[in-house]
Order: sequence, then structure tokens, then C-alpha cells
Amino acid sequence: MVPTAVSQVVEQLLRVGVILGAAAAFQQLGWTVYQTGTVAMMGALVGGLRRGGF
Repeated sequence: MVPTAVSQVVEQLLRVGVILGAAAAFQQLGWTVYQTGTVAMMGALVGGLRRGGF
């Protein structure tokens, strides 16, 4: 059960990290809402890839 829990926590940390990075880029770099949303959605992809074992 521990490996599954660790995997899920790592997945969430990666996903949230990408989302926070997109929010910071929105504020600091002047990204549009669409650019920010696109990158934030990639957070789900990054988390999913980690969960898949890649």
C-alpha cells in the first residue's frame, strides 16, 4: 500500500508544481489566460506520465 500512496503523492506534487509554475508565468511573464491554461493542463499529463512509470 505504501508504494501506491507514494506514487499518488508524487503525482500530485508534480501536477501542482506545473500549475503553480503556470500561474507564476502568468503573473511574471504576462502570459495570456489561454497560455496559462494550456500549461496548467499539461500538469495532468506530467502527473499521469509519472504514475504510468515513465
